[in-house]
Amino acid sequence: MVSSIKTDDFDQCAGLMQQAQNGNKAVYRELLQIISPYVEGMIKKRIQNHEAAEEIFQTVMLTIHRARHTYDASRPFKPWLFSVTRNTIFDYLRKHRRRFEKEILFDDPIQAKAAVNTELEEQELLQQALNVLPGDQREAVELIKLKGLSIKEAAQKVGISESAIKVRAHRGYQSLKDFLLNELKKEQA
Repeated sequence: MVSSIKTDDFDQCAGLMQQAQNGNKAVYRELLQIISPYVEGMIKKRIQNHEAAEEIFQTVMLTIHRARHTYDASRPFKPWLFSVTRNTIFDYLRKHRRRFEKEILFDDPIQAKAAVNTELEEQELLQQALNVLPGDQREAVELIKLKGLSIKEAAQKVGISESAIKVRAHRGYQSLKDFLLNELKKEQA
């Protein structure tokens, strides 16, 4: 359960993290042992799939390890830990959303096959829509929405300003919307 760790433990964690930041490996292991049940509880409260929960837990622990230098010892430890854990859960769900939707919605093999066929049709239609876009708009949409780059990363990759990539992407979204609405009208006619 998420509340199994006491406030005193979190106060202790702040000091342990500070020592860990200074290179004390034994203290760092102790810190991880203290926070592990809290992190597991927080994940299991939100994620029912055991394999996914375990994968998220490992990712959170790795993220804590990589981001431990970002912890400011003058601030409370619990909100920092909560943010790292929550953000990792959201990132995982965002990345695996389609898979979870299929697992949850389609326990019946016939429904699952129909969903796969529909998804293939949707992918084909999306590819057609992307092919209609001018190259700069298509590139912006693909980088941001399909490859998951941030606005800043996409702008750097293309070599333009963040404002310019936003404009290209927005125009691309609008063109995609117009194309897809047109296709829908054709199907209904």
